[in-house]
Amino acid sequence: MPDAPDSDLPTNVIAESRAVIARSRAARLEAQAQREAARVVVDQVRAMIAQSQADGDAGGRTGSERTP
Repeated sequence: MPDAPDSDLPTNVIAESRAVIARSRAARLEAQAQREAARVVVDQVRAMIAQSQADGDAGGRTGSERTP
């Protein structure tokens, strides 16, 4: 019977499984950070829109007018 390849050794399988779990956790944390960054940008855009609408309602420039 031929020897099992190194990748099939239980210790290597366990090590690879742990590496996969670690990469999965890192990817999950990265995705979470990106979602939070996106929320911040969305909040900033909403604030800018609200300010622009308030300026327009107050008779100020809305930002859509062209300057000469």
